[in-house]
Amino acid sequence: MGFAAIIAPLRRPAALAGALFFALGAGIIANALFLQPRPHPAPLVHTRADSEPATASRPVVVAAEPDERVAVVQDALARSAYGPLTADGVFGPQTRDAILRFQRDHGLPLTGAISDALVVELRASGAIDSE
Repeated sequence: MGFAAIIAPLRRPAALAGALFFALGAGIIANALFLQPRPHPAPLVHTRADSEPATASRPVVVAAEPDERVAVVQDALARSAYGPLTADGVFGPQTRDAILRFQRDHGLPLTGAISDALVVELRASGAIDSE
């Protein structure tokens, strides 16, 4: 490889800049698509259907009256750092989101609902006192 081969790209700065821009863009795209260990926690656009549970078949039911079991789960989730929840016993969107995050982190089915499996896992993690 001679000196002329090294100097040749410098004679066409537009081509050199284009090649560098292309290489940089390819590196960013490869990093975003293939080199990340897990999905981004707050993506701008959801592109994978399996990253979010289907909600059409499971609508969120918001309780009008406070429920003791909901309050216990809200308190346990707040203790476990799954959101700034108020243990008011009313099941709402913040409670559902906290349940989904807990279920995802603990390998439970993603339902967003209070279930026996959820309560057992909260108890096993020490968030709910054993009675």
